[in-house]
Amino acid sequence: MKIFDKLADKITLRKANALELIPVKLVNAKDENIMPITLLVPRFNNRFLTGIIRRPEHFTVRLDETGSKVWLLIDGKRNVFEITQHLCAPNEPSDEWFRRVAEFVTSLYKKDLVKLEVKKQFY
Repeated sequence: MKIFDKLADKITLRKANALELIPVKLVNAKDENIMPITLLVPRFNNRFLTGIIRRPEHFTVRLDETGSKVWLLIDGKRNVFEITQHLCAPNEPSDEWFRRVAEFVTSLYKKDLVKLEVKKQFY
C-alpha cells in the first residue's frame, strides 16, 4: 500500500502552494548542537540486510550553514513560509529567500529526509 500512499501524496502536493507545505523530519541529526548539522540517513530499510552486509547502518549528509538553520526550524508545525520568516528575521524575506527555502525543502523531500504535509483547512 505504500506505493498508493506515495502516489496520493504526490497528487496532493502538486495542488498545494509550496509555501504552505509543512515539512516533518524523517531522519535524525548526529548532534543538533554542533553546526553545521550532519544528518544520519539509514543505509538499509531492511534490518535483515543490515546484519548480513558489513557496512555502517547510516551514511551522513552534511548541511551547509543555511541548510542547518532551516533544519533546526523544521518542527512539524511550521510551514515553509513561516520557516523563511524566522530564518530572515528581523528583516523582511525577499522572494528569492522564499524560493531558495522552498527548493531546499523540496530537495529534502525528494531524498526522503522529510515528508511534506498539507495543513487541513476547516471552513
